Amino acid sequence: MNELEQIEKYCCNYYMVTMEEVRSSSIEGLIPKCRGLIFYLAFQFTNLTSHQIGEHYGFKEQIVAKARNRVKRRINNKDYEGEEKSLVSWFEGNYYS
Repeated sequence: MNELEQIEKYCCNYYMVTMEEVRSSSIEGLIPKCRGLIFYLAFQFTNLTSHQIGEHYGFKEQIVAKARNRVKRRINNKDYEGEEKSLVSWFEGNYYS
């Protein structure tokens, strides 16, 4: 399983969404959060560019960059207590330790 597949499986399992939902343009429920986290982790832990990630999922590069940056801002906000911080830490520890 390559790095991108690991990221997809991890995020989709956590948010209980399918890859079809992630690839859709849906903004319902947890799909955007899952999509943003996949984009963030894919950019952090693979050698793919925003353009390549966007092509893989059928989104424009700007959409990938905006979603990735939203996740990055939340994670870097010292007052943010959301699950994304712990998810990124868990992913780093289990796949890249």
